[in-house]
Amino acid sequence: MSNSKKIKKFFYLLAVVALIVGIQQVIQLVNYVTIDDELEPIMFVDSENSEFMFYHFQKNKENKTISLQKNSRIDGRYYDLDRNKKEVLMQIYDYSDKEIWIVKFNYISGEIDKLFTYEDLKGIQQGNIEELHFIPNSNDVSFIIDDVIGRWDYEKKQCIKIYTFNDSCFGKLGFAYKWKNNEEMYLVESDDLILYNINSKNKEIIIEDIGKVYFQMSGDNEYIIWQKQWGERREVMLMNIQTKEQKKIHLAKSNYKVRIYFSPNNEYIFLRDTHRDNQLGIRYWYLYDMKRNRKFSIDVDCPKAGIVGW
Repeated sequence: MSNSKKIKKFFYLLAVVALIVGIQQVIQLVNYVTIDDELEPIMFVDSENSEFMFYHFQKNKENKTISLQKNSRIDGRYYDLDRNKKEVLMQIYDYSDKEIWIVKFNYISGEIDKLFTYEDLKGIQQGNIEELHFIPNSNDVSFIIDDVIGRWDYEKKQCIKIYTFNDSCFGKLGFAYKWKNNEEMYLVESDDLILYNINSKNKEIIIEDIGKVYFQMSGDNEYIIWQKQWGERREVMLMNIQTKEQKKIHLAKSNYKVRIYFSPNNEYIFLRDTHRDNQLGIRYWYLYDMKRNRKFSIDVDCPKAGIVGW
């Protein structure tokens, strides 16, 4: 073989290797997601040990852990997180008075502001508290108990009933609502997503015929995610409220509720799916990139912990 042919063959093989390496790099890039270094961490809770953990996607940052006061234990699955006030809204069991309290917990100072107990709810409803929320521009908080939305008046120290769901609005996922401001909230009524004014009782239809669903909204109220039953699974849909453009971003493998959280800058969506796999376990974590319209599987170091918020 002449030297010129050997040189051509060498460069041909070099080009093939470069192409293969390039394809591998492209594949790696497609399956890789970069999270902004300034993005705030996700807060998890270990209710067994009454500890909060902050999970950073950047591995070079240390995870911070804070503990609740020793005579209290975190009780329940429903939380709300206010990063501006550095507070978590949750239920705790206080060993000193043997009561379940709804409290605000400041995770910087460690102070607990006790709001009310189940005894204070006897006048409006009996049942388990779900869907705890801070009310914007207010010290009041709200909650769902059975089919009622209640509000704790911080100044008057009393619970009041502000809305009762119609049974036809109830799906297997349960009721849901989201405050727009301290007077208006989004909720599902007669299969429509409405904006409800608690003072005037006025109802404005935002999305028609959304169905009996469980929904969450982005912090800027521009996007809505809803979960609906699809056979033995759940479809997770994302919609831009202004343009009404919608897409399916996840199909759950069971009928368990998928936990979903928008990032503070509304660029990412964090999803926790739950189903049993003999090899892989029961919890699966995903990150949906809003700009790239792509979902990524991620590895989280807190598989046994619940999610408080992002």
